[in-house]
Amino acid sequence: MYINIYRMRVLVTGADGLLGTNIVRYLLEKGAEVRVFIMKNSASTTLMDLPIQTFYGNILDIDSLDLAFENTDYVIHVAASTKIYPAKNEMVRRINVQGTKNVVSACEKHNIKKLIFIGSGSSYAPTENSIQRTFGLDYIQSKMDALRFIQDKTAKNNFPATTILPTFMIGAYDYYAGSGKMTLSVASGKLKIYAPGGKNFVSVRSVAMAAVHAIEKGAIGQAYLVSGKNLLFKEYFQLVAEVSQIKPPNISIPKPIILLVGYLGQIAQFILRKEMLINKPIAQISCIKQFVPEFQSTEALSIPVISVEEAISDSIDWFKKNIYLS
Repeated sequence: MYINIYRMRVLVTGADGLLGTNIVRYLLEKGAEVRVFIMKNSASTTLMDLPIQTFYGNILDIDSLDLAFENTDYVIHVAASTKIYPAKNEMVRRINVQGTKNVVSACEKHNIKKLIFIGSGSSYAPTENSIQRTFGLDYIQSKMDALRFIQDKTAKNNFPATTILPTFMIGAYDYYAGSGKMTLSVASGKLKIYAPGGKNFVSVRSVAMAAVHAIEKGAIGQAYLVSGKNLLFKEYFQLVAEVSQIKPPNISIPKPIILLVGYLGQIAQFILRKEMLINKPIAQISCIKQFVPEFQSTEALSIPVISVEEAISDSIDWFKKNIYLS
């Protein structure tokens, strides 16, 4: 199947965040007619002065989707809540699960040709019977549930959807300093310690290209893991320090101490009713190696390999230009 991207009308939900902004800009590079669906109270400036059509609404308000979805060819559904405090959060579940169901309903109502659903690398299962850890977080569970809904909808109703599962994204246009918060902490010299765990780090530009290319190349019902390089936190922090030309964090904190601090943080959260810098799930996650197969989907979705070093440079350069870093 060949799709002429220069004639596509593509709607991106949650377009004002890190991934959404990169998707919008890549679509514009390809000559697509781009529409964005964002919250009315969005503070992000990453879409300013772009030749796009903006629609305001809320994915939990299904009626507000109609105008944006009307006469649209393809939808890339990025909008989600990534909040992990409190761990049990009904609003996070509503946004990520019911919001996704509303988007699917709008796609069906307006005969959208294909939905590209942005899931989470935490939903990746190497085998059908793999046990995935949620760490008690509704965020992780809700993204798994939303993915299951999409896949069931495709299997039972032939709903045209492809899923992208990105790992930990880094790069430019991180207005809310979400995933970039860790990079900022190291680049500013504020972070002096590191935990024994690690993650898979991927350039947000790779994920954006994967999402756009999935319109043509993504198989219906398929979930594509889009990954980068597996690195221990110590290794990642060293790369950030090199790019920033500062000394890397050099104090290793043993797992038992991190877990103890996380436990104490959990108690403090319960008493004070406010989020602590470290709590039980954050402590647990920081102590494990969340590694997956590296640089997945590069061939299937025709995306180039972008090094972690380049992604870090993208991130830090953008933060400097936007006064997050001096």
